[in-house]
Amino acid sequence: MLTPGPPAQKYPVDYPLKGRGRLFFYRMLLVLACLSASLSPLFSQRYLFDVREINVEDGLPDRRTFAIAQDQDGFIWISTPGAISRYDGYHFKTYNASFLKIPETSGVFLAADKDNNLWYCEMKGVDSPNQSGIINTRQDTIYDLETFSHGLFSSEDVIYISQSRINSPDLFISTRQGIVYKYNGAFKEVYHIPGEIRNFVICEAMPDSSYWLLHARSMIRVKNGQLLDSIHVEEQGLFQIMATRPEIIVETRLFEFQPNYWVLQNGQLDSLHLHDFSPEEIAGLFQVHEDYICFATPEAIVVQDHAGNQLMNYPVQKTKGKAKGQKFYNGAFLDRQNLLWITSDNGLTRVSQKQNPFKAVYGNSIRGILRDENGFDRRVPSKCL
Repeated sequence: MLTPGPPAQKYPVDYPLKGRGRLFFYRMLLVLACLSASLSPLFSQRYLFDVREINVEDGLPDRRTFAIAQDQDGFIWISTPGAISRYDGYHFKTYNASFLKIPETSGVFLAADKDNNLWYCEMKGVDSPNQSGIINTRQDTIYDLETFSHGLFSSEDVIYISQSRINSPDLFISTRQGIVYKYNGAFKEVYHIPGEIRNFVICEAMPDSSYWLLHARSMIRVKNGQLLDSIHVEEQGLFQIMATRPEIIVETRLFEFQPNYWVLQNGQLDSLHLHDFSPEEIAGLFQVHEDYICFATPEAIVVQDHAGNQLMNYPVQKTKGKAKGQKFYNGAFLDRQNLLWITSDNGLTRVSQKQNPFKAVYGNSIRGILRDENGFDRRVPSKCL
């Protein structure tokens, strides 16, 4: 007698799920996804970032970019070797070396005053005469600095020009005689550095009407022409003041392309430390915002909040630089529209940010969110169903 075999399966193992089986399967996947989400901290990002790279393919006259300024009409001005270019967001208008009366290989510092004049100064230092001038951006003419300053200094005397980070209409001009002037429609002498001038003198104003000045390996604070504080750096030259709030951050460079960053605390400079990054990994520091900090590593441009959460990680391409193909950064400028412009040896980078329109929803909602005993926000799985 034949023995009956096992009942036939309704669906073979390799047969696609159908009907209620498929519905049950996807519901279980949804439950597992919600449970998984409930076990990990929820991080709500307040800002969204966008990056655009601008280079010779877009009309930039050279891949190397040095300094940036913004005039009262909103145009962005970029310094490249032997040229200054005006950028309207779409096209470049370039002023060449013959117009500026500078060598074709020279880069220049830039600063824009409140009357729409663009100041420039060659990046030569103190060992040789510099060519400097002021471009009337609406008439495309150049003013001679000796005439403009009523004889305070000549074009060849100026060794550094910068714009205040605290009050943008203020310009600072340093001369090879060691005198630092502030200009805001009129000239005011900030300080006269005694002794030999060996490098640029960089100045920034403080909210208490004092000024910090960087020169070679000395950092001094002055007010009303009087010396208040002095800090000496042993091994590296002071390069620029990166931030003034909430703390003063300065950049030093041992060699031209090796930046280090320091925080002024209790009258001394301490090495700047960022979450998950050693000081040696920081290839450039660009912006210190109240909610985040923007910097570069050899591999990427990074935006990170002060708790260490990464808000952006934008990979950068290796270039033919001076150390293992690393991209070298020359500076950064934040314009009035809160666009961050970063200069480098391989083009210009623009970083824009906006508020994230999507917010985490708290309370009794479709996707409830509660805070656990460790202070982390977590999704509640029961609300996912």
